[in-house]
Amino acid sequence: MQDNVIDISSLKTFFYLEEGVFPAIDDISFKIKKNKTLGVVGESGCGKSVTALSIMRLIDSPGRTVSGEIIFKTNNNEEIDLLQIDPMSKIMRSIRGNDISMIFQEPMTAMNPVFTIGDQIIEVIRLHKRSNYDEAKQKTIDILKDVGIPSPEIRINEYPHQQSGGIRQRAMIAMALSCNPLLLIADEPTTALDVTIQAQVLELMKNLQKNYNTSILFITHDLGVISEMCDDVIVMYMGKIVEQASVIDLFNNPKHPYTIGLMNSIPSIDSNNQTPLVTIKGNVPNPFEITKGCRFQSRCPNVMDICKKEEPKLTNVSESHDTSCFLYN
Repeated sequence: MQDNVIDISSLKTFFYLEEGVFPAIDDISFKIKKNKTLGVVGESGCGKSVTALSIMRLIDSPGRTVSGEIIFKTNNNEEIDLLQIDPMSKIMRSIRGNDISMIFQEPMTAMNPVFTIGDQIIEVIRLHKRSNYDEAKQKTIDILKDVGIPSPEIRINEYPHQQSGGIRQRAMIAMALSCNPLLLIADEPTTALDVTIQAQVLELMKNLQKNYNTSILFITHDLGVISEMCDDVIVMYMGKIVEQASVIDLFNNPKHPYTIGLMNSIPSIDSNNQTPLVTIKGNVPNPFEITKGCRFQSRCPNVMDICKKEEPKLTNVSESHDTSCFLYN
């Protein structure tokens, strides 16, 4: 993994519920290159956020990562399999928040309501960077200013519940960026932001990547953000990767019927008001009742007999472009 910051192989994370076993992510493999951004896209429930939590070793009961490898290269060029480390160990805590940081989707639940925004960011900096209080406070003010929070000298003394959703999200982003991580996992980082601040935050993340050699795992529903922000992209459906390619290849020549459906569902500025939105027919099947074959078969316009009998494997269709579809096997 000379040019990769993380190499994930055959990763499986299941949830053991009363209804049965829910395969949230089921045998996925991918790599994130150094100084590059990998986008993850797919419908809600496809396994995007569970993938992020699995990397961070934050899967709680009844969930469990049952197999696979997560090989992470540290600042010292040491390769560590994160799945072989106790999630609560000192080693994992030193990696989490420092070498690997995450912007969570819901800042109101991710931030501690009884501590000020400033105290929470200062604590992260002091824990991982061994700064004194004054140094950590000044860096907190600087990073809050960078993510577009007005009057940061005042905001650091305020609590999460006193802020709007947008300010809370920006503070969460500031906390994740505060230690200049090797890998930044961004789970819908611009959800609560207006268009202007969204552009600022995306530009900030690009600058961080360029200036501090940071790789980014970018999770989003917004294909427009994917096209603007990412170098490579993986498309997930029901816990599986159905397509992975460079962003240019994926947008110019999508292969999997699901990816094509996602592309076609993007509203066009050229469409008139009478043009109906294109949708992917049907609903996502019950994950507790997964049948043989391709998981997209019930919604696929190109379904064949083999799709109902065998599960397609990721197949290389062109340079750096893989898809799991019998149309190309």
